[in-house]
Amino acid sequence: MVLEWADACEGYTTTQKIRMRIEQAQGRLIASDFSVASWESKDGNQFQFKIRNLIDGDLVEEFGGLAKRDGANQKGVVSMKNPAVSTITLPAGTVFPSEHANILTREARNGAKRIEVRVFDGTGEEGLFDAIAFVTGHVAGGESATGLPELDDQEAWRMRMAYYRVGDTSGLPDYEVGFRLFANGVADQLILDYGDFVVDSKISHFEALPASGC
Repeated sequence: MVLEWADACEGYTTTQKIRMRIEQAQGRLIASDFSVASWESKDGNQFQFKIRNLIDGDLVEEFGGLAKRDGANQKGVVSMKNPAVSTITLPAGTVFPSEHANILTREARNGAKRIEVRVFDGTGEEGLFDAIAFVTGHVAGGESATGLPELDDQEAWRMRMAYYRVGDTSGLPDYEVGFRLFANGVADQLILDYGDFVVDSKISHFEALPASGC
């Protein structure tokens, strides 16, 4: 997984690519390639996104569009362009991914143990989640031992977060994520739990982008 997050003056750009090679119990190999490209305004009121998912080189999912809200804690609407032209209503209080990351670091720094936020991430009509994060531990600056100086001087918080689809009455999360979140917004020790299988990971490279001058 490679993720780039950058300050683009009026907003933040995010580019993410996840490539997985999965061997099923029957021995079949599956190649999964997932990519996200997005732009989110700094006031959190606009979110433009494009998401593609390929299996064995074939496009199986594609989502794209523009989400807008009237202001903080106000309702919004998503204008989807892919896979079909449609609209999705966003309840008041919905946030987009970059603002969600900011909320997690801010609330953790303030001592919160449970952080619940409604998030739209761009994955189509079912991309609206109630994300509930539990802060399970704190790591003081200088104690992370990542071997990366840009991170080791930052304090961090261990978290476990579950994503529930809005309106789902089963009581079961769609998926869960475990991670350690640094004060500068970088996460490591990422664990992706999809129920049927779990993916563990560790950070292998970190590079700070040049200042944007904004």
